Amino acid sequence: MVVELKDLVVLSFAENNCYTKVERANAVCDERLRIDVSRGVWTYSPWKDVRIGHSRFIDRCSREGVIGVYDASDVKQLGSMVHDAMETVDRHSFEVD
Repeated sequence: MVVELKDLVVLSFAENNCYTKVERANAVCDERLRIDVSRGVWTYSPWKDVRIGHSRFIDRCSREGVIGVYDASDVKQLGSMVHDAMETVDRHSFEVD
């Protein structure tokens, strides 16, 4: 399956870090994010390549930046994005006092 940049969306932490947000990939202004559509991977420096449609592992200390890059034209990837967003918010919700 060929991935096109125009179809990609980015899931990331919102500014208040209790929520997530979704943006079109071509509208994200974060110099740490690199997307290679020809290889079907994305990188959020300093982490290693991650396949489009998958999230990077977010440990309990991470509360900022990109969580994942997904193809909005692929229903399975959108389902994964929703799951990753819920899991990320749930993981941090117990830490908020």
